[in-house]
Amino acid sequence: MKTNVHYIILFLVILLRCNCAVRACETGSWGDNCEKKCAANCEGSCDKLNGVCTRCLTRFWDSYCNHSCSVYCNGNCEKVDGKCTSCKSGLWGTLCNKNCIVNCSTCDKNTGTCQSCQSGLWGEFCNKTCGVNCYYCAKSNGYCNYCKNNLWGPSCNNTCNLSCPTCNTYTGHCNYCTTGRWGAFCNNTCDDACRNTCHRFTGYCDKCNNGYWGVFCNNTCSEKCYGCYISSGTCTSCNNGFWGDLCDNKCIGSCSSNACDKNSGKCTSCPMGKWGSYCENVCKKSCSWSCDIRTGECACKVGYWGTDCSSMCNDSNCDVCSQADGSCTKCKPGFWGSSCDFKCKSDTCLQCYIDSGLCSDCRLGRWGSLCKNMCRHGCPCCSISSGACSFSCPDAVDNVDNKSTVREDPAQGIGYITVIISVVTSSVVFVTGVGTFIFIRSRFRQTRHKESANMQGSSSEMSETPSTQTSQSTRNEMCIAVAEHVDTSDDHTYEKISK
Repeated sequence: MKTNVHYIILFLVILLRCNCAVRACETGSWGDNCEKKCAANCEGSCDKLNGVCTRCLTRFWDSYCNHSCSVYCNGNCEKVDGKCTSCKSGLWGTLCNKNCIVNCSTCDKNTGTCQSCQSGLWGEFCNKTCGVNCYYCAKSNGYCNYCKNNLWGPSCNNTCNLSCPTCNTYTGHCNYCTTGRWGAFCNNTCDDACRNTCHRFTGYCDKCNNGYWGVFCNNTCSEKCYGCYISSGTCTSCNNGFWGDLCDNKCIGSCSSNACDKNSGKCTSCPMGKWGSYCENVCKKSCSWSCDIRTGECACKVGYWGTDCSSMCNDSNCDVCSQADGSCTKCKPGFWGSSCDFKCKSDTCLQCYIDSGLCSDCRLGRWGSLCKNMCRHGCPCCSISSGACSFSCPDAVDNVDNKSTVREDPAQGIGYITVIISVVTSSVVFVTGVGTFIFIRSRFRQTRHKESANMQGSSSEMSETPSTQTSQSTRNEMCIAVAEHVDTSDDHTYEKISK
């Protein structure tokens, strides 16, 4: 029993020591107790037992990444021996410290054999010149890979077709064609019906002139079509009065402008007062305007409600009710309440609020929530809320026939009549005065004419001087004329003068 205990204790001790030995360190540390730091150029971790770097930072190599890669390396180098993985352009060798031959852009890293030449040269040693019209050519045979100025061929001595903006260097096939041309060399012309655009390789039309369809636009659209699809000939839209893929069906019903849906034949709009797929139904007379073409629903005239306005407002004193449930929203003038069964709270109200009965409009010359207050003297009308005077009085709506009339207060009506009488009287007096003046002036001229004639016949019998006689005679005649005129126009006036 004791022996077994000893073995167990020994096993636990060994296990604890092993755990200590194999316990991993945090990144960047190594050693039995992870007390040492990995080399500065290690990328990440290093071996826990000896500190050897797992990887090196770029451009460093060896076990502890202490050496730099060759400056001629194109990037990194091997961690074990420092050999360049690739070289910069024009260099080769394990450390990329050897130059490629002259005119060689890149050469084999291990042998120095030239792999590509500088632009315009070719051959094993890049000592041969490409054709004059060639941007660059194949290193092995000098055949041109890219030609200048719309040329093609191994030596770029062939010219692309005139309809080719550019062509393939090896075959001369056009890369694309000018408008209205097609084919490998763009030597074919698109059909006239193609509107000058067709497929680059087949010549099939991309678009057709109006009224045609097909790959070569040689088919005619239906005469009732307003345009058709190029691939099938089915109409894009129809002339008024027709519907269907080929617009060969006539619209039925009483559609507005004889127009119906191209696919279903149903009317797209109806004449005023009609509804339905074919405008076969009549809108309710209680609709205020036309109704919905699909459902017949409409906005109601005053006094009606419901989706089709077939129901009358429930209350006799209701002017406008809710179209949804028939509840009153506006009472006739003089009434209030949810059922408009109460009279306004004041007799001087023209209209009152439906929820309170207080006045919303007063008779002319009054103001206040009950229209009990009078506008100040000389003010024709005033604000219902503040009594502030206004000389621009609004029209009211008559309670009986809803005709627009001017609101008048009886007391102010009497004042208006008095003003009118005064104006008429003044006008009559003015006209009478003007007429009298004209009459007197006329008689005065006649009198002077007679006097002049008498003076010529009896100048020796005159007892007074001519000027005195003329003046006296003129005054007498004027008095006689006034008396005669007054006598003929107003007997009472004449009596007053006589007295």
